[in-house]
Amino acid sequence: MTVGALATFALFGSACTSMQTYIGRNAAHKPPPPSSVQPVTPAGSPTLKLWAGDANFQLPEGDFKASLDLPKVLATIKKSGLDFVFFTPSFKSRFYEDQNTLDSAVQRWREIRQFLDTVPEPKPLFLPGLQVVDRAHGNVSLLFLDFPAMTMDLKAKNFRQSPQLFYYSAKAFGGLLFIDTPFATPVKVPVDGPERFTSIDRSWRPITDGARDGKSFPPEIQAADELAYGLEAYSIPVSVWRDQYGLDNPLYSIVMSMQRMDDEILRRKRRMVPIAGSDSRQGKHLHPTMYIAAPSRTPQALREGMLRGRVCIRSPEPCGVRVYADDEGLPQGVGASVKAKQRIELRWQGEGEVFRNGVSYGAFDSRATVPADSQCTVLRLVVDNGYSGPIYVNCPFADMEALP
Repeated sequence: MTVGALATFALFGSACTSMQTYIGRNAAHKPPPPSSVQPVTPAGSPTLKLWAGDANFQLPEGDFKASLDLPKVLATIKKSGLDFVFFTPSFKSRFYEDQNTLDSAVQRWREIRQFLDTVPEPKPLFLPGLQVVDRAHGNVSLLFLDFPAMTMDLKAKNFRQSPQLFYYSAKAFGGLLFIDTPFATPVKVPVDGPERFTSIDRSWRPITDGARDGKSFPPEIQAADELAYGLEAYSIPVSVWRDQYGLDNPLYSIVMSMQRMDDEILRRKRRMVPIAGSDSRQGKHLHPTMYIAAPSRTPQALREGMLRGRVCIRSPEPCGVRVYADDEGLPQGVGASVKAKQRIELRWQGEGEVFRNGVSYGAFDSRATVPADSQCTVLRLVVDNGYSGPIYVNCPFADMEALP
């Protein structure tokens, strides 16, 4: 659909928002089921299965119970077919510096958790998280975070004295921090989507503004940037409203984010993974956006799968890749850390593109051989416009004897 056609919908007044929501939901990429892909199971490990999920699901602001269209939300959850969903209620930047605001945030988090626990089966596994929205600097998601447990002994006065303590504490309590929509700078279009993902700057300013005039950032933003375990590389509204309708390239933000993540891995010398989400703001749509290979659908198994980099976004096909080092007969999969002296061979189903240290190595049919380098090399595979997490070659920091 062209921008001109979208502008026409603006003439329909109150019907515009619902039409835009319909367009955004149905223009999203339709991936095949995760059951069509079998990830590699490392020798001696329980059999891995691919689980489909959504890393950014929110219910309405304010009194969400009064605002909810319960039948529609319940129907959406039931029909989603997803295996896991992170619920990420959003809070304003530095909300934790005022005790009343902090207490209200914890109470709202608990109420959402209790509501999701009462949703009847079948339903996804709802995983905990939250999102901090900073309009001046960008947004941060904290996944696997038990927010009430974290704030049990920490008070607003602690965070006022050291705002960065909020993110360091989140990590200490098992939260994994991700930078949301890092390249979502504003684009001029005749009409925007209902949540204004095109015209509002939602980018991560340390990336998009950080190089300008030696710009400095608040301590909590610097801490979030330092602690980030990865980037939200695929956001449905950014992909649909900004990239597809604004730039005529639905893969723009994904490509930029994945390339940046590769660069950051080599610079920081540590593992990172991409995540993806529907960025649902009203709880009315869920969509498969990311895939984690894990032996079971439990919080512990999915967290370990993410930490080990067994992640693909947008489509599950890249998670079927087989990785062979030199003449080793047993393959490894996405997220693996391998050692090779001569070559790395990647095998998969269909046509795909291999990326090496953020740069395209070429397009291939079903397999590719990449010469090994004594220096750390990060490989990724793109199949059916789905993106694998990194594969690490000769990267000592990527070996994982114990999980963080």
